[in-house]
Amino acid sequence: MRAPLFASALMLGFTAACADRAPEAGGDGRSCTEPAAREVVQRFGDRLKMVSLQAPESLVVRQLRDAYGDVATPEALEAWIAAPSRAPGRLVSSPWPDRIRIDSIRPVGDAECAADGVVIQRTSADSASGSTGALSEAVTVRLRAVNDSGWRVSGYEPRSGPAPSNDSTPSSGATGTFTPPRSIPHLEVPDAPFPD
Repeated sequence: MRAPLFASALMLGFTAACADRAPEAGGDGRSCTEPAAREVVQRFGDRLKMVSLQAPESLVVRQLRDAYGDVATPEALEAWIAAPSRAPGRLVSSPWPDRIRIDSIRPVGDAECAADGVVIQRTSADSASGSTGALSEAVTVRLRAVNDSGWRVSGYEPRSGPAPSNDSTPSSGATGTFTPPRSIPHLEVPDAPFPD
């Protein structure tokens, strides 16, 4: 009689302890720790280089749709198309975003997660030397569980402050964090004669 009573008490205690834990994601049963959440951030990061934000607007719109159409929510995609200067992508020819290294994924709401990580930037010198890239930018990628589509990127936010640099050793001796400008200003050159 004592064994079934003890087992029932143990099970009741275990159930109560589990009920006090915060869920890892929303009520749809998806977990921020499932591999699919990490995979969509990695696919998204691999495609950042495919969107040249300095291209003509019509080309940027096409590149945004092609690169992010199957990994982003329609709302995020439309927001980036409406304001390309705030969209994730490649700002200059070098360095360019190579991938996102995910440091952590945490729940932030009902069926939503935030992946904190670093965009690893590469240069032509990195490619030639085989280096994995020394420059980086800290980012947060927001994810939302979308019905039968799985996880989708619902937001992208560069974070201020230094990015952790434990991914690689710089090939040229340079270290630090690279934060590319969000836009490149037009350079005005005055009409002045050049010296002879």
